[in-house]
Amino acid sequence: MRAVLFDNGMTVIEAGHAPISAQRLVITFSSFGENDPLLPGFGQQFLEKSGCSVIAVKKRADNWYRDLSLQDFADVVTQFCGRAR
Repeated sequence: MRAVLFDNGMTVIEAGHAPISAQRLVITFSSFGENDPLLPGFGQQFLEKSGCSVIAVKKRADNWYRDLSLQDFADVVTQFCGRAR
């Protein structure tokens, strides 16, 4: 099951299905025009099948993530960085 780590109403940051043996962490951002946070993140299914842990940053509108502060992003993803190579 995916876990929502952050949701400010416009941007959603979600942890995907991490394989137990995952040693690599990949952070993806949805591309322009992909505005449904219920869908998997960019490349998420492929990366998870390849054994990677994925954090997907998604949006509800094409705003180039201007609503997401660098501090909010760092607060969410930093906790996962120490677990991966």
